[in-house]
Amino acid sequence: MLYIWCLMFGILTAIIVTKQSNDCWKLEKVIWFYGWILLLNISVSVCFFIFQKNILSVKALVAICACDMGLIVFSKFGNCTAIIIGNSQQIFSKIWVFLTPIITFCLMEEISNPDLFGVMEIKYKIANIIILGVAFVFIYYVCFPYKFMIAVFYILTISFSIANYCVGVIRSGNAILPSEIAAARTAMNVASGYDLDIPERILALIFIAVVCCGISFYAVKKSQSKLKRKSRIILGCLLVILSIWGYRNIDLTKGYYNVQLDYWKIINAYHTYGTPVTFISLCQAARVQEPLDYNKEYVAEIYDEYEKETNENAEKKKPTVIAIMNETWSDLNIIRRFECNPDYMSFWHNFDEPLMKGNLLVPVYGGGTCNTEFEFLTGMSMGNLPRGAYPYQQYSLKDVPSLAREFKKSGYDTVAIHPGNPASWNRKNALLNFGFDKFYSEDDFENPEYIRYFVSDQSCYDKIIEEFENKEREKFIFAVTIQNHGSYDYLPFPEDEQVQLEADLNSYSDAREYMTLIKKADEAMAELFAYFEKVQEPVIICIFGDHQPFLNDEFYEKLYGHSLNELSFEEKERKYITPYLIWANYDTGMTQSRKNTSANFLGALLLDTAGIMDNPFYRYISSMQQEVIAMNPDYYRTKDDILHSTSDRDNEWLKKYQILQYYEMFNK
Repeated sequence: MLYIWCLMFGILTAIIVTKQSNDCWKLEKVIWFYGWILLLNISVSVCFFIFQKNILSVKALVAICACDMGLIVFSKFGNCTAIIIGNSQQIFSKIWVFLTPIITFCLMEEISNPDLFGVMEIKYKIANIIILGVAFVFIYYVCFPYKFMIAVFYILTISFSIANYCVGVIRSGNAILPSEIAAARTAMNVASGYDLDIPERILALIFIAVVCCGISFYAVKKSQSKLKRKSRIILGCLLVILSIWGYRNIDLTKGYYNVQLDYWKIINAYHTYGTPVTFISLCQAARVQEPLDYNKEYVAEIYDEYEKETNENAEKKKPTVIAIMNETWSDLNIIRRFECNPDYMSFWHNFDEPLMKGNLLVPVYGGGTCNTEFEFLTGMSMGNLPRGAYPYQQYSLKDVPSLAREFKKSGYDTVAIHPGNPASWNRKNALLNFGFDKFYSEDDFENPEYIRYFVSDQSCYDKIIEEFENKEREKFIFAVTIQNHGSYDYLPFPEDEQVQLEADLNSYSDAREYMTLIKKADEAMAELFAYFEKVQEPVIICIFGDHQPFLNDEFYEKLYGHSLNELSFEEKERKYITPYLIWANYDTGMTQSRKNTSANFLGALLLDTAGIMDNPFYRYISSMQQEVIAMNPDYYRTKDDILHSTSDRDNEWLKKYQILQYYEMFNK
């Protein structure tokens, strides 16, 4: 509303002043006087934004009116032509360029959260403006001193804030993390499955940004910077050096700024501290640091202990091994038991043949499939990496331990299957780097069945069976399904196919759609096991879910019985639990057990079941499971079933585990 008021007042005053001049109604005079009025109003608004808590206060409006009237009086009794025409463009353009980082910051924060826009502490406002200012000076004055770069700067900053807003809506409180910049293509693929309504407020701010770009093109000279190339190079080098020094030595998460990064709902940090400051803080927190007491000699000592062990299962027959990570597959009864008709996991609930079956603690909730996949295939924990990391996009995976490499060393062919986009999460490159011989994506499926807009689990399982039947020797097949992927906004199933929930839950159509998808996944799973139960040669199958679904917050609050903001320590852990099983169609010599574990331990359990346990890294993990039964970035459970926070790193098993993982990923 303030900017609309400025617009109307500026037009009125410009008309009044130019009408009283000798050369009245000249368009150029109207435009330039309005430009000065608008610039003055924005400048006063910015000052109140930085130093006051409410830019719409009476003080702010009085200050704006006083400044506008002062300009009108000065124009009336002074040299009006000189003020309006004279050197206006040169002066105006310099002031406008100077204000660009400040205006973009104000627009970014208005988009992010207008409710907290004015109450941000002054130190954070200034820090945000400095960060944007340094970036703007480097881009505009050093690299590309042309006016179109001002528009580019507006586009980049506003686009980031809009994307951050959309991520916050989709993920219910989460926001963009530095590692997700590399996953932008995947994010766009995922976001295309959600319906997002952009508020009129954001559309109005986009319009203001467009107006600012227009002013830049009209007012700013073609080349604003008169710095010579040599001066630009020197300035650029100084900025780079100072920026690197500041980034490495000014820790925004400590000391004077003390930025608190609540990863449970990271959008709160963006709202409290500002977008640039929070993003830089996340970057600083994402740096991989060498563990305490780390050295290669210590790594060798740990490995020596596990190298000496003998593999008792080395002479066992080699089975075909199939591992399936089922997209968004979970049993929400883990939160609390609720009635549904029919049972959406009838086969799973009644299947009592697996060697192992239980709860799986995963590292992500509502998304981030690739991180559960990473933990399972490598045996490494996201808890040993910086918050917000996505290894598939960030790190070299060519030499890390993986299930594919372990099976290949034992003479297996290795195949990965995912009936989706091979570029999502950089999956194709990551899996081939893990040592898989082949990767099949959606493009390699012939006439698959689609449920909604994704390839069905049944078609994915048909592809697995095809690979099994066409094998020339033992084969390790890893598949990631896609049928249950969000969003759940359409409820495309006929009434008689839908799963109906108990009375207080049945009104949530997204939950009914999700449960119906899980029922179809359960039916396809029953057919998969029915096929392999008839196979004569040895087969091991491992199935697990990657994360729980993103559904309406109110639905989850009814399951928990209270607000999500009031979840207990144990209740928060439940949001990261999915089911898993390991099954064999032959006698492995192992006894059936109900065993809870986590994604980073599940791969070692599968190797042990298959009789392949030669790598000392996996031997260590296997031993560690006797003491630490499950872990993720936030929690770990010890054998006494006590839940701990991973911020408590006194556990010796966890310390050694972190050292071994650092060695394997970054120092090997």
